[in-house]
Amino acid sequence: MKLDSMNSKRGISEVVTSIIVILLVLVALGIIWGVLSGVLDKAKTETEQAGACIGTMIKVDRAMANDSDNDGIDDSYVITLSRTTGGVKDVVSEVALIFYDGEGVSKNVRKTFTVPLNELDAEVVVITLTELGDTGISRTKVEVVPVLSGNLCSKTGEKEIA
Repeated sequence: MKLDSMNSKRGISEVVTSIIVILLVLVALGIIWGVLSGVLDKAKTETEQAGACIGTMIKVDRAMANDSDNDGIDDSYVITLSRTTGGVKDVVSEVALIFYDGEGVSKNVRKTFTVPLNELDAEVVVITLTELGDTGISRTKVEVVPVLSGNLCSKTGEKEIA
């Protein structure tokens, strides 16, 4: 009789061991899934953002320095931008403008449009020295970078400042 009770205890022990192994496997799969889903979600978001930028082109048609008080120091820059066809069909409501001086040092300004740019639209943007944080530094070139959903795309246009 004693032998039978030992065998039945072993059977229960094997069942408990199997359940513990199955639970450990499930926990391990849950941890792996949690890590992988986070990585995959991040990659999906980055791919969607990059895809939105593809083909979205904004050109700098004209870039002029403005010395309104004739003191020899540029007070503002008047930049004419235009959007070409292609890319996302959504409107572009913000751009980043990168201004360079003669030595290649840059200053960045983000500009939000009052009326978003649709395909083939144009917009004149005025950037003051206050917005640039400059005092008397002449800028020689400007580049434009579309901003879609708060994310910077690649540079799509540039122009020497006249």
